[in-house]
Amino acid sequence: ALPLEVPMVYLYIVACDDVDGYKKEIRKRAKEYVESISSKREVLVVYADRRPRAPESEMETLNKLMSKATAWDKIKADFKDKALSVHPDSDFIDTLTRLKEAIMVSFDNQRSHLEADISRLESRKDIPGWNFFDYFSLKDSLASLLGDFGLYNDALSLYDDVQTMFFQQKISSPEIYDFIYQRKSGGDGKDIISRMLGADQPGDDDYNPFAPVSSQREELVLNKISLFKLREYLFSRQVQLLRRLNRPIEICRRTQLLNANVSSMLRG
Repeated sequence: ALPLEVPMVYLYIVACDDVDGYKKEIRKRAKEYVESISSKREVLVVYADRRPRAPESEMETLNKLMSKATAWDKIKADFKDKALSVHPDSDFIDTLTRLKEAIMVSFDNQRSHLEADISRLESRKDIPGWNFFDYFSLKDSLASLLGDFGLYNDALSLYDDVQTMFFQQKISSPEIYDFIYQRKSGGDGKDIISRMLGADQPGDDDYNPFAPVSSQREELVLNKISLFKLREYLFSRQVQLLRRLNRPIEICRRTQLLNANVSSMLRG
């Protein structure tokens, strides 16, 4: 799944004012939920405070008279910086600030994790068994994450890096392509070339770079994408980012290069 196809922040809502009820049932479930979330994602335990709000002076007097801890006190003690209290009468500024902070922590965690995986694969690209699809898939995930957060230039540079490696590997040859991708192909030479190059399915001659590319993404992850679809997918991602950056001339220039490259590929 692409980064924003799953939540950046998970929320566990607690609507319980009874301390004993919280300790007997809710605390265990809340802890299990927090532990079930990947370390790359943030989770907040949100206390839905439904108690009537009293003036601040009255609250100070009540707090002095009440020595018994509240459910919110227990939640803060159990979950510390993951605890958040929300009241219907609040202005929600603190809530929104905490949510923003959690989202950015999740973003930083995912970015660091993806960059580490990409660096690991890049260091092994000369080792037999290295797979370009795995590398492209990780770069695609990182670029999608950056693009979703408005970092369009950074995302575009990742796709440009993939394109450069694509041509450096000289994957326009089906035989070299088959070797680099560690695939096992059967059938005669013409059958292999046909399946490698692609562009032989209904609708392949009707291409919209702004259309959704989820099916091509799935083929990429499953290691089943053809050369034609690979170039199509890569170009679609680049064009979508260039459109966000309002660079129509660059889109036209890249379209000319793509047409020339694909024509050369199909001619063999």
